[in-house]
Amino acid sequence: MARSFWVITDRSAAISTAVMGIERYSLRTQENIKKALRESTLAVHKGAMDRVPERTGELKKSITMRLSSSGLSGYVLAKSKYAHLVEFGAGPAFIEPKRKKALYFNGHFSAYAFLPERKPRPFLKPAAEQEKGRLEKRIREAVCQD
Repeated sequence: MARSFWVITDRSAAISTAVMGIERYSLRTQENIKKALRESTLAVHKGAMDRVPERTGELKKSITMRLSSSGLSGYVLAKSKYAHLVEFGAGPAFIEPKRKKALYFNGHFSAYAFLPERKPRPFLKPAAEQEKGRLEKRIREAVCQD
């Protein structure tokens, strides 16, 4: 089972106000706000796909996006079981066998293994941060057209 994690970005007051009070706008403006959210979610997805480090391609294939049924929120997910380790990095680790007497890696037996610290290589947060200003601009345009 894949491990979930969240990359949280602060949204501006303009975005919060427009999304939380969407019912006070005309139907055309509501659709424009939803369209802005869709476009930004798609842009974050594309940005994450462009930034993700590729070794085997599994992590890149695991990045998906979802839109809520209301159209007022979008999510970009990395479903790979090690996505959080790539995004945030990991400290050094000492591994010992749990069920056997030795570990087996690449044709060699070992009593233990030491993994050095892995530096973070963020791909989701930079994509979301880059799109935040554009989303605010799109929502302001949608609201001002009304």
